[in-house]
Formats: sequence, structure tokens, C-alpha cells
Amino acid sequence: MSVHLFDLDARVAEIAARGLEPHARETYANGVRKTTCREPDGNVIGFGSAP
Repeated sequence: MSVHLFDLDARVAEIAARGLEPHARETYANGVRKTTCREPDGNVIGFGSAP
């Protein structure tokens, strides 16, 4: 599952403060950024943001 956010950095910081560190971070050629987190059961959740 992926969720598009307006403030990716703030949301990732909130998630990290709760103990779930980002698994991977990507920036695409068009400036779109994506961060994925893997929760304890192994599910991957992606968060993206426009440039």
C-alpha cells in the first residue's frame, strides 16, 4: 500500500518517533520521493510526496 502525503519528511519523522524506521528511500527523476517502512509482521507501507 502507498499513501501520498503533502509533508513526507514530517510524517516519516512521526513514524520514526514511534519506533518504525524507514526501510528504503527513493527519489525519482521527476522529483517524486518515496519512503517505505516494513512493520513487524513484514508488511511494507509506502509513503510518497510530489516534488
